[in-house]
Amino acid sequence: MIWLQHILIFVLVVVAPACDYYEFKKLKASEDPRRKVRFYRKWLVLQWIFAGIVLVSAGRGLWHPPATSEWPWLHTDRAHSFALGLTLGILAVMAVPLFSLGKPKVRATIRKAFAKLSFFVPCETFEFPWFAALSVTAGVCEEWVCRGFVLHYLVAAPWHLSLGTAVILSAAVFGLNHLYQGLSGMVTTGVLGLILALLYLATGSLLLPMVLHALIDLRALALIMGAREREAEGQ
Repeated sequence: MIWLQHILIFVLVVVAPACDYYEFKKLKASEDPRRKVRFYRKWLVLQWIFAGIVLVSAGRGLWHPPATSEWPWLHTDRAHSFALGLTLGILAVMAVPLFSLGKPKVRATIRKAFAKLSFFVPCETFEFPWFAALSVTAGVCEEWVCRGFVLHYLVAAPWHLSLGTAVILSAAVFGLNHLYQGLSGMVTTGVLGLILALLYLATGSLLLPMVLHALIDLRALALIMGAREREAEGQ
């Protein structure tokens, strides 16, 4: 179903960023206290639907990276060592702020970091479960689409792009779909897309990228909840 794959790429590159702009503009303007929950629910459904269409169009082969003779180190023990080291490094960077929430300066930095995304990140307790569900959904569906599908699409016919080019373009698509975070957020997620693509290639599976992606999104919730608890305790 190559014609359907072309349409899906068009949606990812053109339609989705435009819809994001429109939807997030409405989200920012709304004063309805339930607006975030409704937004989370909507995007939960849309992401699973889109991932399902990708599955129909490209099959289950997306779970493993495209077969290629490029980057032969990916087929050696070095690839697994690289993936392990990179994963441990990411987890360490993620953990540092969580273990430093007792410090007022750290909490102030966290509040400042999330201030620009206050229209999207959860602030009320009733929003937390839905944001957590959206985080897990993003980890699974976005990796299935932006890593699995896009990489296979670019490397296969009719494009036959090199693996390096495909990795960069897939990361760009991933970043473009996070434009609502601003230019710096788009660049940051683009870099994250590169890292997750490398882990996909090095491990030969989408499992690790999916888990890390979900944990990175859930970390935002953990920081918000942890900072709130520390403030309530008067620390």
